[in-house]
Amino acid sequence: MLATPRLNRLPAGQRGITIGDFLVPVRVGERMSSRVRHIALIAIGAIFIALVFPVPGTPVPVTGQTLSVLLVGGALGFRRGILAVLLYLAMGLVLPVYAEHHSGLATIATLSGGRLVLGATGGYLVGFVAAGAFVGWLAEL
Repeated sequence: MLATPRLNRLPAGQRGITIGDFLVPVRVGERMSSRVRHIALIAIGAIFIALVFPVPGTPVPVTGQTLSVLLVGGALGFRRGILAVLLYLAMGLVLPVYAEHHSGLATIATLSGGRLVLGATGGYLVGFVAAGAFVGWLAEL
């Protein structure tokens, strides 16, 4: 959304197109429906966020999650970027994809004194959703 709509001179069919729309080869994209293409891009984006690279000789792995969230948001756009990050969060409920190979809802938040308290990892994960949405929105402009 631009400050003045008259500055947006793209045809209606091309508004909101991002790099993710060009990542699927034409021959493959012609054979699948747009819904399947969107689902595939979202799943690939969530897997990209979850990648972990072990560094030999050190117990600290390189995840690149922050960069991955920004790249996925920028490549997929607003809606697909949010959905990719939310799929990553859902994957973390059952798979050890969060920091220090933790999984489950207790990694994100706990109940303390009748209140829901976000941990350090939970704050990052909520910020991932906001960052993916914001960068995706900017990419669609």
